[in-house]
Amino acid sequence: MEQSSAMTQRDSTRFDRVLAVAMVGLGAAILVVLLLRVLSGPRTPAPAVLGSVVDFTLTDQNGQTVTKQDLLGKVWIADFIFTSCSGTCPIMTKTMVELQGKLTDVRDLRLVSVSVDPARDTPEVMAGYASYYKADPKRWFFLTGEEAEIRKLVTDSFKLMSGENLLFHSERLSIVDRKGRVRTGYDGTKPESLDRIVADVRAIAKER
Repeated sequence: MEQSSAMTQRDSTRFDRVLAVAMVGLGAAILVVLLLRVLSGPRTPAPAVLGSVVDFTLTDQNGQTVTKQDLLGKVWIADFIFTSCSGTCPIMTKTMVELQGKLTDVRDLRLVSVSVDPARDTPEVMAGYASYYKADPKRWFFLTGEEAEIRKLVTDSFKLMSGENLLFHSERLSIVDRKGRVRTGYDGTKPESLDRIVADVRAIAKER
């Protein structure tokens, strides 16, 4: 009986040690998870859907046709500019340049700048403009084409113009998701918009 009692005590001590080690391990795991959550910060909720991009057929700075179908499956940032603009357009384009640099980790991101002065902004003119701003031709499209196609995009898809003159367009940048849906817009002339755009692009890019 004494031997059996001694064995029971040893088994109990061994069990207590194993339990103590397990509890320490569990506590450490919980601590690591909590620490990672703190370091990663609060999650940025993805913006709501505002509408869908209509079908379009335009021409890029290299003379290649670009359609809505070509951009499905990609996250893209769109703006509307014209190359002879000396006011807000250069500011918006510089914002796009910064986004090009800050979002290199989002591999399926595309930047799309559509001319609202297609009569003057030929593919050759757009190519010169793209070269001046050191746009990555694999990721940044400068589009031109028929005025009716562009007007349809500006008014029906992005809701950025209420009048008849295309040159009086909005200074907003818009994010479009992989399904071709417009998600949100930002003032492309405001430096404070940059961090919000980066955060929202990353949030949308994580959607599947």
